Amino acid sequence: MRVKNMIRNSSVSFLSQVLLIIAGFFSQRVLFLQAGRELAGLNSVISNILAILSVSELGISTAVVFHLYQALVRKKESEIAALMNLYRRAYVVFAIVITVFGLLVLPFVHVFLRHNSFSLYEIRVIYSMWLLRTVLSYLLSYKRSILIADQREYIVTIVTTTAGVLNYLLIIVIVGLTSAYIPALFANIVIEAVSNAGLSYYIGRRYPFLKKLRKEPLPFHMICQIFGDLKNIFFMRIASRLLTCTDNLIISGLIDVGTAGVYSNYSLITQSVTNIVIALSNAVQPGIGVLFVEKNQEKNNQALRLLTFSFYFIAVTGAAGLNALMEPFITDLWLNEQSMPLRSAIVWCAVNCLIQTIGLPLTICMNVSGLFDKERRISMTGAFVNLAVSLGLARTFGITGVLAGTGCSYFVQLVLRTRCFFHDYLKRSCRSYLLELAEYACLAWAVIQAAGVIVDVVYGTGGFLRFLAAGICCVLFSVGTNLVFFCRSQRAAALYRIVRRRKY
Repeated sequence: MRVKNMIRNSSVSFLSQVLLIIAGFFSQRVLFLQAGRELAGLNSVISNILAILSVSELGISTAVVFHLYQALVRKKESEIAALMNLYRRAYVVFAIVITVFGLLVLPFVHVFLRHNSFSLYEIRVIYSMWLLRTVLSYLLSYKRSILIADQREYIVTIVTTTAGVLNYLLIIVIVGLTSAYIPALFANIVIEAVSNAGLSYYIGRRYPFLKKLRKEPLPFHMICQIFGDLKNIFFMRIASRLLTCTDNLIISGLIDVGTAGVYSNYSLITQSVTNIVIALSNAVQPGIGVLFVEKNQEKNNQALRLLTFSFYFIAVTGAAGLNALMEPFITDLWLNEQSMPLRSAIVWCAVNCLIQTIGLPLTICMNVSGLFDKERRISMTGAFVNLAVSLGLARTFGITGVLAGTGCSYFVQLVLRTRCFFHDYLKRSCRSYLLELAEYACLAWAVIQAAGVIVDVVYGTGGFLRFLAAGICCVLFSVGTNLVFFCRSQRAAALYRIVRRRKY
């Protein structure tokens, strides 16, 4: 049953990402072309401000879901209800905190939007609506965690995907016909509130004991355990938000809001690729976690090597696609020639995709090995590097400088995680693993450059069919070249044996 649920959750999650990516691209196109790049930048900056404020959630959802899983296995209804009661009270507090801090930021929100043509009234209305949207999500969505812990995440995914696609369609229709964003944003708030309320009603029917035991207290020792877990999770979450949510603020504050709108195009494309890869890593992580329970360091080392080898194929294919196809996609198919992307920025997008994806196996292994204290320090170091480099280069190099800051952060975290995992967990030298990463990097550089030449030849004068053919050629060349290069390697042979036996 667990395997069945894992496959179902992974499949629905993958399909969800594909649908949201497609709808998101059409929505961004309408916002950018119909309402202007400044609105796209405004939308992106405000959502990032509120994402940073939402760090007050502390990561309690991660801690509570972990304990919920154990309670569900033991079928202890009183413990499940007590955990959900704590969760509900915590989220009410978080909603109040975000409301207070959000209102404190309201008078100064225009400071983050340099060189824009919006009135102060419009900026504050849009910001207030985004704030309301965030607060309502806390008040109405906390119950979904019990479905996630009960391995029924696919239900949550179906509901949220339906609401997300519908929201994108409303933006396309309303903004496309009227160029008015505020009515579309209001419609989005209504859709999300209704979907969250409906999901909450379904959970209440499925788990009726939650209502009966609404005042069930949680034992003091469990409260201590949960809040003990929060320290490392909280700082890891802060670091993650600083890494992913500050780039738009830096661009908008140091350059202008229009440039932030342009950056949102790069971000949407690279994030779409990243979301699919992360969905895959989330599906793999439970299996790796089970393996690591055995405490067999040699098997754990080999698992990391084979996982990195597998993710390398995804990394180089994604990076080659971004490097070769992003420019024709933006200028010919998605937006227009006035949206011509910078070549240096495209290169950094490809580099960032490569480093981030190839580093995911190490992140998975760090998570399942319990090195949360080390991961916290590494994450904070990466966030500091990103801020320092991005702030230092943004004025001189613009978007390219900000993307370079992100790339430097990913690289530093990859090196630190490698040293930490091998030195503190595997108790061995990381030299051979670093040499493998260097080998992957050199081959990836050659494949990416060659794929770019092939795409230029195939794409030629342009058009959708030529773009599709160029994309297929890019993928086939990347995968084919690496298969030829590694077909006789021990890594490929070991991976083939595992796939054939379906057991490690």
